[in-house]
Amino acid sequence: MAGEWPPRGLSGQESPAPALSETESPAPALSETESPAPALSQWLQLMLAEMAAQREALERARAEEVRRRAERAAEGADSRGGAHLS
Repeated sequence: MAGEWPPRGLSGQESPAPALSETESPAPALSETESPAPALSQWLQLMLAEMAAQREALERARAEEVRRRAERAAEGADSRGGAHLS
C-alpha cells in the first residue's frame, strides 16, 4: 500500500534483507585517518597533473609544427621568385 515502510515486493510480501553469513561482518567504519578519500584525491591530483603536462607538451609540439610549416612556406615563396633584388 502507498506509504508503507519498508516497501513490499511485487507479491505484497516484504523483501528479505540480505543476511550476513557467520564469517561475514559489516564493514567497519573508517576513522578519519583511514579514509580512502585523501589517497584517491592524491592519485587524482597526480593523474590530472600528468594529463595537463601531456596536453601542454602536445600543444607545444603542434605550435612548433605550425611554425615550421610557415617557415617552409615562406622559404618556398622566396625560392619561386617572390622576392627580386635589383
